[in-house]
Amino acid sequence: METTLAKHIIIVSKRGKIIRVGKKTMSLTGFPPDYYIGKYVSDIVHIDEKEDIIAKIMSLEPNQHFIQICRIATANPEVFVHVESNVSVFGTKDDITEIAVLRDITERTKNERVTLEEF
Repeated sequence: METTLAKHIIIVSKRGKIIRVGKKTMSLTGFPPDYYIGKYVSDIVHIDEKEDIIAKIMSLEPNQHFIQICRIATANPEVFVHVESNVSVFGTKDDITEIAVLRDITERTKNERVTLEEF
């Protein structure tokens, strides 16, 4: 996985459908950007987080900004990358667009887990 603070951009339409993905995302997941087009955000997150993601998407309002931490699938079906998504919501209630800037926080979450286990 990546050790730099490179950012990865995903653009999502109403109801969580992925419409555009930045080229750098391939270095994060191993999938080419076209792999994501037409999929839903809930299709690429860890199964334990699907309900929360769907609920969040269904409650979005224009001009919102929030941070979402989740795990997304990689080309290796046994590996998920922990990401922090900085999400901005644009448009109107009937025509929402989200721009998510993802950052790989896998190492940070591993370190936090180790620290907690030491207690």
